Amino acid sequence: MQLFSLRDDDGIDFAVATKEELEEYIEAGIVEDYEPNYDVVAIEPVTVETEGTVSDDIVDNWNFNKINAAFAYKTGAMGNEVKVAVIDSGLNSDYMIRPQILNGYDYINNVETDASVKNDGSYHGSVVSSIIARQNNGYGTGIAPRVSIVPLRVLDDNGAGNVANVIRAIEDATDKYNCDVINLSLVLSNGEATESNLTTLQKAINNAVDAGIIVI
Repeated sequence: MQLFSLRDDDGIDFAVATKEELEEYIEAGIVEDYEPNYDVVAIEPVTVETEGTVSDDIVDNWNFNKINAAFAYKTGAMGNEVKVAVIDSGLNSDYMIRPQILNGYDYINNVETDASVKNDGSYHGSVVSSIIARQNNGYGTGIAPRVSIVPLRVLDDNGAGNVANVIRAIEDATDKYNCDVINLSLVLSNGEATESNLTTLQKAINNAVDAGIIVI
């Protein structure tokens, strides 16, 4: 079993350990709290869209209607100088929003990424990013087509990952990339996860909110 260990100091100090390692850390007195490193998955499967198969509801900007965004768009609030961290399955740079891609990180392969990134095997992160930021190109316009996207990959090609990498991505979005918004279109896949045993994740989210970031 993979578990977290953490100390309560500035920021979040945690490690992923085996059960045996954790027992040693507890005996040494360096663990304040621990919890399972739960699995996370993309919030829903997606189908790659092509111009020939795109549905009428996407052409009609269903995303605007879903959150009543038309008024904000009409007033010119289209995301100028806003950075959105998309913590997801990565991004394929040719997917509708190339000019808006900033440097990011791939926590699956532990490498930095740039605007040429093509690491999204499931296309979930690419679709999420395009719903947020795509230009009007026949697939519908994004909610905020002038935002910049910071792609932080925590889900593999099967759309699966773990809470530890989500926490690392939230920390980086807050402290390293200075994002304004964090988007998390993912869900815990273990039904036993509760607020009481997600203290490390909650602390990461609280730190982001305290820094003025909107966490979705």
